[in-house]
Amino acid sequence: MTSERTELVWVYDPVDLFEAPYQHADVDFDLLVDAGRVVATLSVSQDPVSPDVEERVSAAIKNVFLVRQLQIRRTYTLDGPTISQHSAGRTTISNRVKGVGKGFAAGHAHLIATDTAGNPVVRDTRAERIAADHSMLDSFAPKLVRSATLHSMCESYARSISDPNNANPAKTSFTPVGT
Repeated sequence: MTSERTELVWVYDPVDLFEAPYQHADVDFDLLVDAGRVVATLSVSQDPVSPDVEERVSAAIKNVFLVRQLQIRRTYTLDGPTISQHSAGRTTISNRVKGVGKGFAAGHAHLIATDTAGNPVVRDTRAERIAADHSMLDSFAPKLVRSATLHSMCESYARSISDPNNANPAKTSFTPVGT
């Protein structure tokens, strides 16, 4: 039986890492990040999923989380993928859970302003922040694939979040080469 739809699913914690659902369309897949789950629906169903496609999807998701970490400095875990093959009303699931990442966090305040009568919103800073975050994710995450330097910088930042000594060079001792 051929698969009608193939989904790769990751789970992340905490589930409120993203304030609102985040969607991204790529050539090979459509991505939805929401409420503790990342679902990548392949453009062309595959059974089994080719390793290079799975690697590209995994890299894209990791990059989205690296950028999100830059935005909110929040600890997270990301595990997956679980592969689901959907066909003729049946779903076959294949688990291959792998840990992907961790980070650290801070919160956001938001303000919704109304007119003096309490009527429609004049300004919704939460909606503005979410739109700016999504714009940054759309713009920045794909660039991590193309730039080893940029990717390395984001990875270094991610390590600094989980290792306080890495975050503060004054706490780390080293001897420069040639001294």
